[in-house]
Amino acid sequence: LLLQRSNTHYLNKQDQKEGFTALIWAVYGGNIDCIDLLLTRNDCDIEKRDDCSKSSSEPSGGTALMWAANCGQIHCLKRLCNVSTLNATDSKGENALMYAAKRDHAECVLELIRQGVDINQRDHNKNSVCDWMVVYGASIQLFDRFKEATSVLFQWWDQALIRSIRVGNHDILNQLITYKEDGLNISMNTFDRSNRSALFYTIDQHKPTVFKRLIQHGADPTIIDEKKRNALHWIAINGRIDFLDILVVSD
Repeated sequence: LLLQRSNTHYLNKQDQKEGFTALIWAVYGGNIDCIDLLLTRNDCDIEKRDDCSKSSSEPSGGTALMWAANCGQIHCLKRLCNVSTLNATDSKGENALMYAAKRDHAECVLELIRQGVDINQRDHNKNSVCDWMVVYGASIQLFDRFKEATSVLFQWWDQALIRSIRVGNHDILNQLITYKEDGLNISMNTFDRSNRSALFYTIDQHKPTVFKRLIQHGADPTIIDEKKRNALHWIAINGRIDFLDILVVSD
């Protein structure tokens, strides 16, 4: 009765603490019956954002679909996929797929991919969904399932390789090298937005074993960065004698 009598403003009003609408609260609690009831109203604003000025939790400026992904509410997510903008982004440029991946919600990730979400979308800082999996330490199981579902369609494997070295995620780094060995097209010589390749980061962080593996899989020590420096220059600058031995053997 309350829902029938409520006007559009009341129906989509945000609360004063978190800035959530009734729909977002229903998603947060996994109340699919409440979601279905709210969606019977044509004036229910499915794309209404949480008020990021009030909410300190993720997402910020997010839709109900993003909150379903963030909370791992797979049943709610499936329901909302049919009526929501899949590639909508929050105030940081992150979409529902990124939030599901951050929280290691594999079923939500796969459902969004099945529904046609843009797997190559990047946020305002040029982070892809794989970057977020690396940073948040997603399980290898999720990483494998993502690879199986996207494979050659995903464009940012090279950047994920660099990010895994930068943040020290050795599990995903090893998995990416395994993908390379199995035939996935991952370049060892791509530069990130700081104009540095994976090889430069192994020198900087003193990871000779990783350096050797990258060389073995096609990393080119002669390519130069924006300062016209190659791997040998960076080895000399950092005094990495053990890296020099690897270069001599590889030659």
